[in-house]
Amino acid sequence: MTLRRLYQIDGWLMIAIGIVFFRYINALAESFGIDTSGPFMDKIDMWRGVSFGGPFGGALIALGLAALAMTRSKDVAFHRSAGWYFLTGHAALAFIVWAKQLALWRTTMGFALLDVMSVMFAAFLYTLVASPGAAAKRLRGTKREEQIRELAGQEERNRLAQDLHDSVKQQIYSIHTNLAAAQARWDNDMGGARDAVDHARTSARDAMAEMIAMLDRLRQDPIESVGLVEALRRQTEALGFQCGAEVTTRLGSLPEGDRIKPGALAGLFRIAQEALANIAKHARAKHVEVSLAMDPVGREFVLSIHDDGQGFDKDASPSGMGLASMRARAKEIDAALNLETKRGEGTTVTLRLPLIDPLAERQRRYAIRWMVPFFLTGFATLLLVLPWHEWQVNLLPLVVFGWLLVAYHSWVLVRLLWQRRGR
Repeated sequence: MTLRRLYQIDGWLMIAIGIVFFRYINALAESFGIDTSGPFMDKIDMWRGVSFGGPFGGALIALGLAALAMTRSKDVAFHRSAGWYFLTGHAALAFIVWAKQLALWRTTMGFALLDVMSVMFAAFLYTLVASPGAAAKRLRGTKREEQIRELAGQEERNRLAQDLHDSVKQQIYSIHTNLAAAQARWDNDMGGARDAVDHARTSARDAMAEMIAMLDRLRQDPIESVGLVEALRRQTEALGFQCGAEVTTRLGSLPEGDRIKPGALAGLFRIAQEALANIAKHARAKHVEVSLAMDPVGREFVLSIHDDGQGFDKDASPSGMGLASMRARAKEIDAALNLETKRGEGTTVTLRLPLIDPLAERQRRYAIRWMVPFFLTGFATLLLVLPWHEWQVNLLPLVVFGWLLVAYHSWVLVRLLWQRRGR
């Protein structure tokens, strides 16, 4: 169950219970063990106590409306963050109702209310803990990493402006010049006109390739529409046009989707993009090699970018934010970034992205899912064996359902463990 759906259920449930308490508290009084018969003065004291049911119902209605308001947002990370507050609120309500049930009410109606609050608390806890955090929230770094990315973004925008001026603008000027020459030679020198048109077409092709690569650098998710391999091919093609280097690419097939962390491929592409931009700007390389493939044992997805340029001293203070941005992005996607360089001997950037073992990940998730019903059901079982009260019989359905849930998750865990051992 998604948190958004859980907010909907919780919202309408709290509103319904709130309306009952707000509107029908007098009729509910006897259900909670309040004797409405007796002398007039006793009834005054009784109604003073009962009158708190109205504000309690109003508070539940407000809680329900807040839960429904949460469904208006599509931000999964926000849902998870707010979910812990709703979890705490239902835990507090369940504890208060439980204390009142033990001390004063000792009624079936009181225990029904305790059941509702406890079940909603368990539902929020189960959903928050069982859902994988990486898929439920956006990748976020520390404040320092966010500052690095902001500075790197500003540097990237400046570099794009410079590239537009130095490359695309010059190519457009070259197209204009060649077309003007073709027009001037059209009547008297047809061969020269054809050559000028050919040069114009070549410049237009190069400008188009570089413009596509620059647009990919501006997109929030450049690999969403064309895929990682095609996006990298565009960048390497543009690199050849920009610096005249011979670029060799070996781009293998991508791992299956369930083996890659959410957002990891976009982070990998940004790191490759930054490395290629640094080569175009600083390396003065003649040959560049770009490879992307899984390692022989299938546990890592490896990106390697090597150039034979002038290299640099990696221990020296960097002049820009490029390397810092690459390291920050690598940390975000839990990848290992290695940089090998030496002055006059080129540079090699290697990024190793660990792949997910689907069976191990499922086993981890089910182990967490097993813990939640186990401890909650264990607590309910403990209440069941306490000195007997009539209302405790209401715990039996909850305890039976809880142990069935524990048994199911235990069976799934054993099956997953057997599958991993059999591989």
